[in-house]
Amino acid sequence: MNKANNLKALGAALLMAPLLSGVASAQSRCGDAEALRADESIGAFAERCNVPVEAILAANPDVSRDELQGGLVLLLPQQEERSWADRARDAVRDAGRQIEGAATEAGRSVSDYLSDQPDLNRDILEFGERLGLPGVSAPPDRGAGILVGSTAGVPGDQVEVTATGLPGGAEVLVGAIIQDEFVMLTRATADTAGRLNVEVEVPEVPETEDEIQFVVRTSDGRVSLGSEPFAIHSRT
Repeated sequence: MNKANNLKALGAALLMAPLLSGVASAQSRCGDAEALRADESIGAFAERCNVPVEAILAANPDVSRDELQGGLVLLLPQQEERSWADRARDAVRDAGRQIEGAATEAGRSVSDYLSDQPDLNRDILEFGERLGLPGVSAPPDRGAGILVGSTAGVPGDQVEVTATGLPGGAEVLVGAIIQDEFVMLTRATADTAGRLNVEVEVPEVPETEDEIQFVVRTSDGRVSLGSEPFAIHSRT
């Protein structure tokens, strides 16, 4: 698993950190969080960190055994009673070190590096919002959104859909909301900077409908961007 994926896993761990308050019966050798090594089983990981497998799984309730793979960052319970705020601060410090190192390795500033990793940036902002940290209530990503080449058309017209702020290289579904249902029009892939530009056909709609909304969403449903209402005109 590459550096970017490790950071994405850490972003997921950040979102879970404030939810943990339990303690374990043994002192971890690995601190508050540790990444699984390549081809390392959960049993070997538990032995290396001196924490029972059951305690590790309890500390990571949103991670299934099928998701356990090299590079995944797992939170580890500690023997001493610690508040969620203490755990959150440790997670933030660890994230900061890893992000700074990744940015340096890429020859980028931290802010530019996060702009190139919109999904990670979104995790960090969401984490900050949950903690009530100042300066993190801005939109998830600079310029995130969707634009449609025109504001109206008739079924069968070709329109250009442009989206920004998507996870880099992500597979996305481009569709329309018709009568509160998502109707897929095409599949596409965002570029490495999280941008997408694609042409789609205005779909057929029931006679009672006079507008739709174009939507671009990641195939995992994690990110969804919706356009302004698009007016549907009758064929003349």
